[in-house]
Amino acid sequence: MRYQSTTGLRDEDVDELVRRIGQVLESRGQSLLGYRLGL
Repeated sequence: MRYQSTTGLRDEDVDELVRRIGQVLESRGQSLLGYRLGL
């Protein structure tokens, strides 16, 4: 529940979004490794 207070999303939904973003980046040959995101 740590993300719900800031995003309104359940942990499972946040995990799914992150997984899908990772799949899209991988399919494009890109990676966020080494990047620091200002969220």
